[in-house]
Formats: sequence, structure tokens, C-alpha cells
Amino acid sequence: MNMNQSLLVAALAAATFGGASSAMALTFTDGGFTGSVDISGTVDVPVSTNQWQWATGDAISFASIPVTRMTNSYKTLTLPATANLPLLVGQTKAATIGNAGNVGINPQIAFTDAAGATVTPVWENTDNTGKGTITLPVTAADGTTALGNMTMTVKVGAVRAVVTTVNNFLESTHTTNTGVELYGGVAQPSAAAGALATGSISATWNAALGAKTDTDLRDQLNTASGLSLTTWGSDSSTAAFGFNAPSEYYSGTYGLGIAQGDNITVHFTNPVTVNTTWKAPLKMTVTYL
Repeated sequence: MNMNQSLLVAALAAATFGGASSAMALTFTDGGFTGSVDISGTVDVPVSTNQWQWATGDAISFASIPVTRMTNSYKTLTLPATANLPLLVGQTKAATIGNAGNVGINPQIAFTDAAGATVTPVWENTDNTGKGTITLPVTAADGTTALGNMTMTVKVGAVRAVVTTVNNFLESTHTTNTGVELYGGVAQPSAAAGALATGSISATWNAALGAKTDTDLRDQLNTASGLSLTTWGSDSSTAAFGFNAPSEYYSGTYGLGIAQGDNITVHFTNPVTVNTTWKAPLKMTVTYL
């Protein structure tokens, strides 16, 4: 080894150990000796942040429907949706790093009717349609006089986007265990066969309802992680695990709505014989684990 190489090795060693070197001046004590060297460090835990934001769709109103459109002796009113109608839409405004303790970043969605009674969608859980049925009580305009019930076919997209140190994933989710997952236990199908087949299909539906696109989600992940991934490493379906790995970044969207052509059906207990105003509110609450 020549002199220049020796000096380079010494310089690298000094830099590696914070400038410490056996050649550096030490304080020596003659004779007997007791001493110590403190060894310590700092472990930083990245901060997980709740980046979710939510919106409900506009009121859905069917005014001036002639009674002649009714069937079943004027007791059944069938109303096809003429466009995609959003009910509840959620999205992350930025990606967040995960946290094993959750720290309030995993949304839990619940539905109730006007009186506060729990409403549980019945998901088809077949053919990857993402569809199900919600049933609500129907009242008169006063909100208390019972008139019957309403059923509506709904469609949901639940998306979880993840980036690791080397790859990213776009996933359509389904629930497997109430109360411990992304989106909760009732707001999405409970089987993989019920959820939309891939993350991109779910994201496209959600974007049609007003949520961010899958490209937006990937941009969020790249910004948070410092990566520059341009495609999805995987586009698939998975159980709705939470944002819970501290080594990964997450983003997502959620979209519950009525697809164009699907029906809202009002079932009146008695035939409609006079002008009748009816309503059936769906209330939605989002909390966090």
C-alpha cells in the first residue's frame, strides 16, 4: 500500500467513527484505573398522520313522479339511477407511514337510519360486483309517519395503496373481521368474491364518484417515500388490513354509491292515493382505530 492509499484509509476510518481514531489524544491515568465508555443512540419513529377526508353526495330527489309509474296496486315505486350517484366518498390527501399501534389512522364506517338504528348493507359476495343492498325505513315529510321501506342497490370500491422500500401495491379490499380493519366490518363485502376484482377497478369506480385516481394515490406514495415508481407492482384484491406497518407508506380511497341503471325501490305499506312526499335518510359516521 502506498502512502496516499494509507492516508485515504485513515481518513475514511476517522469519518466512519465520528472522527475518533487510535491516533487521537487520550487522557491517561497512571496506575490503577476505573472508567467507562457510554454507548448510546437515538431511534426515531416516523409520525403517522391521519390524512383521510370524507364527503357525502348531493341529496337524491325524485320530484313529481306520477303515480301511474307505480306497480303492485300503487304500492311499489321503482326508480332507476340515471347517473352514478355518490353516497359516501373518502380519500387520503397525502400518504402516511404506518403505525403498529394504529394511532387513529384506520377509518371505521357505520351506517344508521333517521332514527339512529343501525343499518347493515347486505353484500352479494359473488362475481366481484362490489354490490349489495341497503334497506331503510320510509317516512312522510314529517320524519315520523311510517310509510314503508326503501331498498337500493349500492356499489362499493375500497382501495388500499401501499409502498415498501422497493415496490408498491394497489389493492381492492374486503373485510374479514369486524372492528380491526380498514373501513370497518360492514362497509365493504366480507369475501374476496364480493369485492371489485382489482385495485384499479375499485379506484376507477371511486374516481367516478369524485375520489382521487389511482395515479394520484401513487403520487402520494412517491412523495412520502421519496421513490419514483411509475407503475403498480401489483394490482389485486386483499383482506382490508390496516395502515399498520411502520416500514410502509399508505394511501387509499373509498367509494359507496349507486351505479347508473341500478334501482332505488320504495315499498309503500298502503296504496298511494293522494300526493305523497316520502323520505329515507341514510346517515354515515366515520371513526378511527
